[in-house]
Order: sequence, then C-alpha cells, then structure tokens
Amino acid sequence: MKKTFAFLLPLIFFISCSNFELQMGTISVKSSDTYTIELEKTKAPIGSYVRIKAIPAPGYYIESVNASRSIKYTTPFEDNIYYIIVTDEQVYLSCYTAKLPTYSINSPTAIYSYNSKLVFDKTSTYAGDTVTVQVVPDEFPDEYYYVDESSVKINTTRDEESTVDFSFEPPCTYSFIMPAHDVYVYSEAKLGINIAFEKESYLLEDTIQCNFETMFTDKNLDIYVSKNFETSEYILAEENLTTSKSFLLDKNLLSYGKNKLVICPINTTKEELDKQIIYSTTLQIDLPDIPEGWTTTGFEKINPTVFTFNNIKDNRYIDIKYYFESNKSNIINASFYYSSKKVSFLELTSKVENDKLVLWVEDVDLKVISPKITLDLSEQN
Repeated sequence: MKKTFAFLLPLIFFISCSNFELQMGTISVKSSDTYTIELEKTKAPIGSYVRIKAIPAPGYYIESVNASRSIKYTTPFEDNIYYIIVTDEQVYLSCYTAKLPTYSINSPTAIYSYNSKLVFDKTSTYAGDTVTVQVVPDEFPDEYYYVDESSVKINTTRDEESTVDFSFEPPCTYSFIMPAHDVYVYSEAKLGINIAFEKESYLLEDTIQCNFETMFTDKNLDIYVSKNFETSEYILAEENLTTSKSFLLDKNLLSYGKNKLVICPINTTKEELDKQIIYSTTLQIDLPDIPEGWTTTGFEKINPTVFTFNNIKDNRYIDIKYYFESNKSNIINASFYYSSKKVSFLELTSKVENDKLVLWVEDVDLKVISPKITLDLSEQN
C-alpha cells in the first residue's frame, strides 16, 4: 500500500501543476500631451518586471514616473528608463513633467541686421531645439541685393566672442541647435551691382575706364552721368548692361569737379529717374597741378552773373580771386555767400565797363579751387 501511494504522489503533483495558471497584470498608460510612454509589453505575470521608457514632449522634461500598485525602480545607466514589478491585476502609468527653461532669439534690443530682414520660425525656445531663420534683403530695391553668407553669425554674446554652429540651405535658410543661452543673429545684405574706377580722381585729359560689376544676369541696366549741378540733367552713358563690363567714359559727359553716375533699370524715363536709382557714385575730375590735398569744383552758369558749383556745400562763404583783363597783375581777393546752390557776382560787374572779368574759386579753408570764369562786361552793361 505504501508503495502504491508513493507512486501516486508524482502523478497527483503533475495533475495539480497542469491545472495551474499564472495570474497576469494589465499595464495601462494615462495619455498626456506632455509625454509618451513606450511599453515593453502591456501584460505581464504578477511578480514579474516590465521595462518602460518615458519620453517627454518637446520643451518638457520628465520629473518622475508614477506606477500605481507596483514597485518602480531605475538604473543610473539609462536616461528615462524605468522598471516596474507588477503587483496587481491593473497597473496605471503616468508621468510628472515640467517645462524646460527657454531662451530668446534675437531679443528686441539686439537686432543686428544690415539691409536685411530676419524671419525666425520662433522667437524663444528651449536648449536642444532646432531653430530656422530666413535672411532676406530688406533694402529698396531688394531685388538688387543679396545676403552675404560670410556675414551671417549666430552668437551667444553681443560681442561675437561665442559662436553657434549652423547649417545653410539655399537660397536663404539657416538652421542651428538652440544653446542654453540667448542668441544674437548678425546678417548683412549687399548691393549686387557696382561701378568702380582705377583711381580716386582723374584729369579731364585722362582715359577714364568705368568698370561695371553685377551679380545678376537677368537684370537689364542703364548707366547715366550727371555733371552734378543744380540744373544738370542725366545723360545716358551706357545702356542695356546684363553682365560685368568695362567701357570708356565719354569725356563730353563730364565736368570739372564732382560728377555723378547712377544705375537704373533699362528704359527708365528721365521723369522717373530720380526714383529709380539703384546705385550711385561720384567721379572726381581735377585741374592739373592743384596743391596736394586740394580738390576741384566745376561751375555752371545759371544766368550771366549767377553761377552754381558741383563740389561746394551750401550756405557758406567762399573765397574767390579775380582780375580784369586790362590789369591782369592786380589780383583781388573777395568772399561771396554761397546759398541755395548759387552765388551772384553782379556787384563785380558794375566796377568796370567794357572789360573782361576773370574770376575763380580759391578757398584755402575749404581747399577747393575752380577753373577760371570769364565774364564779358561789355555784354553785361
């Protein structure tokens, strides 16, 4: 009998074990906009452990994970990785989150853009976020400006000591990873057309080469010249330019003193020219053998005794010298007030009749000199 019972014991145990079922626990996550939780499994035997990963939403960080009716523990080797021991049939998981600190992008007191406009996808954000900025020309007429890529800098200080790396995507988008600091963005747009000369000033008998430079092959442009007097008109010097080119200036278009050159879109009317100027520069034509450091001014007659100059600032006295043809050795000094871009020499013409008056500007303080002006007094009286 004892032997029979002993034999049955393993069989009874086997039958008992075959009817045993593990008690399972269900793991649920409470939804939120500030985090997500990745589960290794949603069901697990009670008493076993489950690995979970808590992922904060952008701009947030995980303060802690709450696991109801379960035991939770972490390891120092894995960020935002938790392990829970399932101790109940229903386990609920949730996270406590907090917002990351934010930093400003190009604060209102630190706009460092020259002739350009900065368009950000955000004005402040947290460290680690991606920021994009479009840098576009913002100077009239902006279609003739381009952003100088070498001028774009992103710094964490205003003095440009600490720079932030960025990437560039043509034609004008820059991206960078936000540091744990406010940032300042620098940019500059430059004019893509230019007129250059080989010297700062020329003599009228020189050969004057004008170098037209452009970055745009789809723009048709004209160059006009003005003698820069109050009454001067713009005269077409070169037309329909689409590529960089060098050409010789027609000297008949120039005067002594400061001449003005402008670039305009093709077929600009003279009535609209002043409003359509894209670029302007000056060209100085000097008299030969003038003293070092001096400059020349040209003149233009408004009426028989009133003149205007193209290289003298308004509202000041100017020193002149004059003599009469009948007595060339007697050079007289005088001062006249230059106002509203003109000066009258009428008082000199009444001193002598039937003679010729020769006068010129020679002002030591202004360091400016003009060609000689001859007035036939027999025609004045």
